[in-house]
Amino acid sequence: FFLNPDVDVFPNANGDDIQAYNHMGTQLKWEFDDTTSSYTVISFNEDHSISCCPDPTKVDEVTRKPKKISTHRYPSTATPSFYCHMKPIIKTEDDVIYCPNLPNFADKRVKSEEGVGKIKASTSGARNTSTSNMSTNSGGLSQRDSELLLSFMTVPYLRLPLTLTFFSSDDRVHKLQSSKLRGILDSVIFEPGRHLSVADTGVLPAMVPTQHKQLLSTSYGLLCNELHRTPETVLRSVQALVKGALALDTGEVCNMDEDDFNSGVQIILYVTRLTSRVDNFVSFLIDTKTGYHPCLS
Repeated sequence: FFLNPDVDVFPNANGDDIQAYNHMGTQLKWEFDDTTSSYTVISFNEDHSISCCPDPTKVDEVTRKPKKISTHRYPSTATPSFYCHMKPIIKTEDDVIYCPNLPNFADKRVKSEEGVGKIKASTSGARNTSTSNMSTNSGGLSQRDSELLLSFMTVPYLRLPLTLTFFSSDDRVHKLQSSKLRGILDSVIFEPGRHLSVADTGVLPAMVPTQHKQLLSTSYGLLCNELHRTPETVLRSVQALVKGALALDTGEVCNMDEDDFNSGVQIILYVTRLTSRVDNFVSFLIDTKTGYHPCLS
């Protein structure tokens, strides 16, 4: 219900007074409708019928045309269209090439009157690098690297090893000082991607590129699939990220006149968290293969 992209399904969607509900008030009441042979779910003090998907017959009250609703409440942040707002949306590498202005994913460093640096995420393009004399961009990608990264993101089944190799090579570990780029790497690695149905298991694409996108899916998520099929690429890239991050250790946690960690410490902490999460996936696969995982007992 909370993943429904149509916010109008919530009882206070169009009101300013947000009502608080207690535990009993949000109990789900299930009823079966014999006329439609379907279930009806009622909640919020039994005065609101809830739905887990948008109503396809809904129309705009002003234009009286079918209302366009997003297909996801929380759209994937591992797709190039999330960062390049073009129409039509970016689907292939050619669409990236013809994008007039690619984002540099830089963080905007804004200095206050006391001279304290603070970071604010920005997706502005490389050609719009400054808006005032009080701000500077930090840790962005060049137009060439931005084109490479966005191109990798157009191929969901291959973007994980490509993106990991991208950041672990050519000394690009420094770019992870950008919060936007850290978010992209997290999304690419840990978003599970399209689920492979049982009916399509074992079916191989007959053409390249395939016309059946559902075949480029996984049963247990992209990261588990990569660690199962080609673990060398993923683990080698993660090890390279760790070595590159540790090389940024300057012996200082904060720079002078700063109230936050310096960029090297931020990168080290981020890569440590990322490595620990990948290690959990590796441990899960090893334990299930050897029969030691608790889910098998």
